[in-house]
Amino acid sequence: MKKIVLVLLCAAISVAASAETESFCSFGFQYGNYWEKVTKSKGSTNTWIGSPGLVLNEYVFFNKKNIGLFASEGLLFPSNSSLTVNGITVKDGVKDSNFSFLFQFGIGPAFKYAITNKLNILLGAGFNISMLSTNAYRIITSNRVGANLSSLNLGIIGDIGLSYNITDIVYFDVGTKLVLDFANYTKISSAVSAYNASQRNSNYIGFHLSPYIGLGFKLPYNPTIPDDYVQNNIIIVKNTANLNKENFIYLTTYYYNKTSAYTYDDVLKIIANQAAKDGYYDVIMVPKLIHFEYIQGKTSSQKPQYNQGKAGVFDAFEAAGEAISAVVNSIDTYYYMIECYIFKKKPIVEALPY
Repeated sequence: MKKIVLVLLCAAISVAASAETESFCSFGFQYGNYWEKVTKSKGSTNTWIGSPGLVLNEYVFFNKKNIGLFASEGLLFPSNSSLTVNGITVKDGVKDSNFSFLFQFGIGPAFKYAITNKLNILLGAGFNISMLSTNAYRIITSNRVGANLSSLNLGIIGDIGLSYNITDIVYFDVGTKLVLDFANYTKISSAVSAYNASQRNSNYIGFHLSPYIGLGFKLPYNPTIPDDYVQNNIIIVKNTANLNKENFIYLTTYYYNKTSAYTYDDVLKIIANQAAKDGYYDVIMVPKLIHFEYIQGKTSSQKPQYNQGKAGVFDAFEAAGEAISAVVNSIDTYYYMIECYIFKKKPIVEALPY
């Protein structure tokens, strides 16, 4: 299984390296609801686990298309549970464990739909792996015996999310993950050999519902363009030395006056895309940089302060939030004042034969 995941990741990296890519990567918080049911000849077992946790979402789109790949990793910490065995229910048994975590990994194809220039729908579906591990101690015949329960689930995952661009590179996302597990393997390990067991549960079904919220960073398409570059049937001419303007008709001017995390070439692509949306095609765009200013990201020379004592789940959330804030503040930005002139080539008028 590890080899299969590794091959998929290597394939995605090789494709991304050989194509123009647009990448979305967000980190945030989620609350996982996990239901499972196991049916056997002696009865059935129904389980629900509620787990706050962290989530990392990655989307990659190739060659300026809306179809690409997505991957998702989640680390959850079960805090509430309900276990029903043949009609008998036990609440919050997970709280008796010393440490529990649930890890999820999904990968598959992705789709992007732009509602506006700032709002996008991101969809993903694919293969999913879930791994649950919990440690607990029980008093057996006056002895304190530790046991570890681990399970591996295989299934399919779906991700439905909305992303809103705060800046050119920073975005906010909200959504939910849906997972359907259809295969399960469970193992119990203990110092007492009589309690050791492992089995594959054939009559098994599991379902995950995990809403999430996060903050992400968007990396644009290939940022370098040549002197003459075609974008959406618009030729961006950066070097006008050999351009005879007498052969062209002036149409309009686009103005770009704002602070952005994009490079100069990225901004030219954005302006060209806007011109294409406005209906200009088979034209040339001549940019003129009026003013440029580099704005360095904020960094802190202060050392982080750590609180002594036992760290909990919410301590990890707080530390993650501080890390996100530090990354956002450290992003370098640029101030641009650009004018882009749109020209269309004059039609060729042939001489009349008389």
